[in-house]
Amino acid sequence: MMTGREVVLRSLEFSCPERIPLLEKDPFVTRKDADMVILYWRPRTGFVPLKSGMDEWGCMWKSMNPEAGDQGQVVEHPLFDWKKASGYLFPDPFAPGRVEWLEPSVKDLRKSGKFLCGSLGHGPMHLMPDIRGFEGYLTDMVEYPERTEFLLDGIFNFLTGLTLRYSGMKLDAIWIWDDQATQNGLLFSIKTWCRFFKPRYTKLFDLAHSLGMKIFMHTCGHIGEHLPHLIDSGVDAIDNKQPSLWMDSPSAVLAKGRISFSTCLDIQTTINNIPLEKVEEETSRLVRRLSIPSGGFIGTCYSSKDLGIPVEKTYRMIKSFKNFRWD
Repeated sequence: MMTGREVVLRSLEFSCPERIPLLEKDPFVTRKDADMVILYWRPRTGFVPLKSGMDEWGCMWKSMNPEAGDQGQVVEHPLFDWKKASGYLFPDPFAPGRVEWLEPSVKDLRKSGKFLCGSLGHGPMHLMPDIRGFEGYLTDMVEYPERTEFLLDGIFNFLTGLTLRYSGMKLDAIWIWDDQATQNGLLFSIKTWCRFFKPRYTKLFDLAHSLGMKIFMHTCGHIGEHLPHLIDSGVDAIDNKQPSLWMDSPSAVLAKGRISFSTCLDIQTTINNIPLEKVEEETSRLVRRLSIPSGGFIGTCYSSKDLGIPVEKTYRMIKSFKNFRWD
């Protein structure tokens, strides 16, 4: 019997896993049952926010419904006024307390045969509007590209440092949370994305690969136009909870067998609407649509309460992932 780590690696490398691997998503997929686990960094030792709700980037967060899993949004942006940029300090990825506390967990999880991902946290598509404000973020790319370059360099220095730290812990992959698209597609032109973002993603992912780590990117939205460029940048697996938006696009057809997908029944259009007895059939269709018999699929789910997804449907989907076999 393959370990969880072996099943995930075989799926990512299209070398015939014995089953679909599962990503930990408490409470639906416990750490005991999961094949892969995401580990998270913490604020530096001694970090005290200037205001309650402020993170290390200087962003002020507010949530209307934290009990339901709503992470909220940034309500104060540290560089909304660009005049403050000269005094802005990016977080230090090498600061004490960032990842050292993970070492006992890594040791135990290694013994249990898990595939281990180190989370980089939010990537530039999140951090840029969080730091600058949404309007300034978009306007800068056209009118003040040097501002965009300044922020991206600081963000990617942080992400690179975390990648090096995870490599020192011999983790299997990095995981970046970075929504690339809206529900309808591009937020801005793919030409602009390729100018500012693609070269930096590629450099970071090349580094991770050189250190023996795989690349997972979580990105919601309609990613059809981004897919070929993300593959080209070196992403090994896309985590997306809205596959019905893009799974039938021409780029998804071409991506099948070249990149893996960590996904589930669409959380906004499918799982809430189909009858319980249809979940297994639809889960099978999803797996067959996005992967091939030699691999390319990782099962996951949406664990937050904010969308009101029926628990019994989530459990039925996970059971279907466990039972799925190619004919």
